[in-house]
Amino acid sequence: MAQKSQIRRKKAELQTQTSPVLPALVTKNKAELVVNEDAHVWLLYRDPLAEIVKWAEYDADTEQVTLIMVSGNAQPLGIKLPDEMKDLLLDAETLYLVQMEENKKIADMGVVPLIVRALSVH
Repeated sequence: MAQKSQIRRKKAELQTQTSPVLPALVTKNKAELVVNEDAHVWLLYRDPLAEIVKWAEYDADTEQVTLIMVSGNAQPLGIKLPDEMKDLLLDAETLYLVQMEENKKIADMGVVPLIVRALSVH
């Protein structure tokens, strides 16, 4: 009986843990991704991010950019990428994070590696 009780408690603990995938950034924050012809990539956003970003990933197959946090949590941007941006992202190596205030002044900024994954042939 005690073992069943322990199993039930463990299941309850697992169910109350938060998901390692955070909601898409654009659902809670005004954000825009900018890429120039030299494959320099900037993420411009209004409100502070939920957690500290360790790196970012661009998955060419799913066409998604995701922030990977120091905690291990992942947060997709939720931004639809134009076709011309997708090609430029294949050559990107760095993501510049820029928090912009309403008056267009920079409130905070950082730089993280951008990992590109492309399993299919592009």
